[in-house]
Amino acid sequence: MTRVFRSTLLALLLLPSAAAAQVSLGVRAAYALPSGDAYEQPGFGTFKEKDLAKAAVPFQLDATWRFTPAFSGGVYLAYGVGQAGSKLSTMCSTSGSSCDRPTVIRYGVEGAYGFGPAGPVEPWLGLAAGVESASFKVKHFTYGVIPGTPPAPLVADLSGTLRGWDARLEGGADYRLGSAFVAGPYLSVGIGQYRVQHVTLSDQGTVAGGGVDSARSHGWWSLGLRGRFDL
Repeated sequence: MTRVFRSTLLALLLLPSAAAAQVSLGVRAAYALPSGDAYEQPGFGTFKEKDLAKAAVPFQLDATWRFTPAFSGGVYLAYGVGQAGSKLSTMCSTSGSSCDRPTVIRYGVEGAYGFGPAGPVEPWLGLAAGVESASFKVKHFTYGVIPGTPPAPLVADLSGTLRGWDARLEGGADYRLGSAFVAGPYLSVGIGQYRVQHVTLSDQGTVAGGGVDSARSHGWWSLGLRGRFDL
């Protein structure tokens, strides 16, 4: 998927200047809520997506090419900063520990169909598919004790990344604010699965890695604003 993303972006950048009027650049900001299960860890149970992040604020960049007056396609890159979920907050509640905000990165390809002007707005529907990567970090995490009098805690920095596929159905209504600029609200509903995990402790190295044996489906509901500039 990374190779597809890079190849598509390079193709857009190398388009001849005579056709530049068909290229559009976009930016988005949204508020997203998670749903579903992140994955199941044998011996620890099922982790829901909201256990990692109970909400996120994603920002997204779009680079698209208009193939017809109605249909466009291209690539996207999104970066979201989250609010620690329930289980992550619990892990950060031990004495001396703290959490970095969880982050979610998405990138891939997208397509959209515009229905043309309907009064003051231009409604559209779109599909997007790509890769989603969620990361978290707990500083000074107490993960065990060494027996003794008194017992000595085992403390280390815990870092984790989950990565998998992501697909989204999107729709919105753009208001034309100029000959080359439109902006308006949009709604995005996504579904995905984490298929790869990488968890490390700073004093031990990798403690969990490779494929996720019990992959579960999760989703994100996003409501936000999108602006698009036609070059």
